[in-house]
Amino acid sequence: PRLNEVVFIHPASNSLIICDLCFNMTRVSGLGAWIILHLFGTYHRFAISKLFAGAITDRAEFQKSIQQIFTYDFDNIILTHGENVIGNGKSRLAAAVSERGFKAL
Repeated sequence: PRLNEVVFIHPASNSLIICDLCFNMTRVSGLGAWIILHLFGTYHRFAISKLFAGAITDRAEFQKSIQQIFTYDFDNIILTHGENVIGNGKSRLAAAVSERGFKAL
């Protein structure tokens, strides 16, 4: 694979911890951020970047991984790219996954 993403579950905080799977860059400004994040499809919104989605070489295996993530109980998403999602994380991730052509469950 071109990318290797690892996610963690933190049961005590009911959180999914991710690195590059999603962005939530809602507080950025400037022309550079606008250009890059628009190209990625992540400007001022929670989403899986088009760059990340385009790097998926085995869609069936990625789909299996996504389905595994949704077997865990989480309500929050802790991100490395942007603001954390506190509350309603599972449904927001399901929408982001669906937008890139995958199924949450």
